[in-house]
Amino acid sequence: MLPISLPFETIDALAASPAPLRLNVDLEAQVVVAEQQPDVSIPFEIGAFAKRLLIEGLDPLALTLKSRDKIQAFFADDVRHRPWVYSAG
Repeated sequence: MLPISLPFETIDALAASPAPLRLNVDLEAQVVVAEQQPDVSIPFEIGAFAKRLLIEGLDPLALTLKSRDKIQAFFADDVRHRPWVYSAG
């Protein structure tokens, strides 16, 4: 789900349409377009991080797991350099 904040004037103009509107959200272009008025695009803001997660279909954990090999390499190197941290006793 992508919550989009639009100015009240824009929402009022959309709501005043005589026919029901079907709105399309173009996340890459960051615009909302009504199918009935394809020449009018309404821009919206979204943070780069949230946009990336939505476009790639990831949540923060899945994004972290994309770096699993780097994380495992870091821990393997850390065990070699600081074995006392990982000792059980």
